Amino acid sequence: MSLRTCAACLLFTAFPLVGLAALVLSLPRAVPSQPILVVGVPGLSNVEAMVSRAGGYPIGPTRPPLGLLVHSQDPDFLSDLRAQWPYLLLNADKLSNFMCGRNA
Repeated sequence: MSLRTCAACLLFTAFPLVGLAALVLSLPRAVPSQPILVVGVPGLSNVEAMVSRAGGYPIGPTRPPLGLLVHSQDPDFLSDLRAQWPYLLLNADKLSNFMCGRNA
């Protein structure tokens, strides 16, 4: 394999990963005392059990397909939830504005 082919393979692999990382880093981060969207690893993590162990509860009439909207009055809830390694913790209040392009 030539150097040019290796460089092309590396670039085709690196660019999508950098784009995905930039997208994830730009999502609104979860903050205490705000509703949180908890996203677990599909098929591997039980999000409802994570939330109940951390002292929170689900909110809303329906469950989003990729996660669970949760809330808690416990000041340590967010740190307890992070200790259980969910895939993503997002600020549910700001997420709709972010997705609609308002970034408020």
